[in-house]
Amino acid sequence: MTSTAIAHVVDTRSMDDGKDPDSDDLDRDRQAPNRTHMTNTNGPMGTFKRVALLYMAVLTTASVHAQSPSVYAVAMEYDPLPGYQYFFSRIDAGTGTVAHVAELPVDGFYMGTAFMNYNGNYMFVGRDSADLTFHLYEVDTLGMVLNAIPATNSAGTSTNLLCVFQSRKCPYYYGIRWDSDPLHELVKIDPVMGTATVMASLLMPNQLSQTTYAMDGEDRLYFLEASGLTGYKTLFRADPATGVITATDSMPSPAHLYNLFYDCEADKVFGFYNSNGGFNVQGSEWVEIDQAGAIIHTGTTLTAGGDFWTTAFTTLANGNYVQRNTGVSTLHLDPADVVGATFAPTPGPITAGDHKLYAAVPTSCGYTYACSEENQVAGIGGEVGAWQLFPNPALDQVTVVTPAVAVGGIYQLTDLAGRVVTSGRIHGPATVLDVRPLASGAYHLRISIGEVHRTMKLVK
Repeated sequence: MTSTAIAHVVDTRSMDDGKDPDSDDLDRDRQAPNRTHMTNTNGPMGTFKRVALLYMAVLTTASVHAQSPSVYAVAMEYDPLPGYQYFFSRIDAGTGTVAHVAELPVDGFYMGTAFMNYNGNYMFVGRDSADLTFHLYEVDTLGMVLNAIPATNSAGTSTNLLCVFQSRKCPYYYGIRWDSDPLHELVKIDPVMGTATVMASLLMPNQLSQTTYAMDGEDRLYFLEASGLTGYKTLFRADPATGVITATDSMPSPAHLYNLFYDCEADKVFGFYNSNGGFNVQGSEWVEIDQAGAIIHTGTTLTAGGDFWTTAFTTLANGNYVQRNTGVSTLHLDPADVVGATFAPTPGPITAGDHKLYAAVPTSCGYTYACSEENQVAGIGGEVGAWQLFPNPALDQVTVVTPAVAVGGIYQLTDLAGRVVTSGRIHGPATVLDVRPLASGAYHLRISIGEVHRTMKLVK
């Protein structure tokens, strides 16, 4: 399987079809081979109501218990003129107030995973509004697109990524990719070059994705598949350390496992299990995934909450779980509190809206970067610490430190309006820029080596 022949996911629960969020038809476990995980404004990918759909990711901070985190999202809004627009937005986790930061060059987004990466930038999969190709986008908190890694399937009709996560040990991404054939692959993705290295693969004929994904503290990916013939569901684990994808547990139809997530403070993967397949928080059982990948039934039943939005949940910076449902608010709980025969989640701090695909990385345990040098990303993305600007903020001049592969590349320094204020070529490992003529403020330094780009923020 080539790097261009990768995942096309078919699951109606991950595609917004424009119906009311309280209807019984939204986000239900019905597979349709010709429908994709991509939300879009028109055509075969569905239409939308006049609401904002939000990809959620929490920007983590050094102190995680003392303050509310800022939440970043991709928001879709509709007006008769100019029509559908997509914004990178900031949400106050305490009040739910939304402020648009910048408009994005996309016309839809994929209902897979979103997260904050090791640089504190927001990652999501979307479709380019100009050429209609799919990319894994990296957006900084000022709303500037720093990188767009190609992620289109071989047919050109959808993304190739079932799910993608930031490694907790090294500065690259792991994902599961799938085209229309039975082959599923665990891939390691270079965060700059976008090249994908196959770490493991497994043939899974007649399987359909269930939009249930998680990555644990050892970078092992969990994902749920359902037989297109029997509905029998199987939990798989992809382990980059062993190079193996294995089935670890299963459940008969109509039972379902929802919203797996990793709590780094407990170093455990949790989720919700419903024996009758219902999409309701109330009545679901709180379950744990053990080190062997088996589903451990705790016997704790949730006694509050509306219908699941299976792509609308996250772990906040303090390790607390937030679940968007079809009620009037989000749900909020600390996994450590879920004990006993029953448990009632409390309303969450984020105002309920038409939100989807929450994602966050708890900084209470965060990224460790304990990988050995030989296992780090190849190319310019893997030279950790090789890309630097100092001093930053700068007064008179700034030194740009780059790896050897960047020599010969072109740099452009732009203001926040996108105007180029200076440009030139990288001639060596250290390039000095005179910033005395520049007005005080924030700038972006973009370095291009062929089709590969790296952008860094500069403040004067």
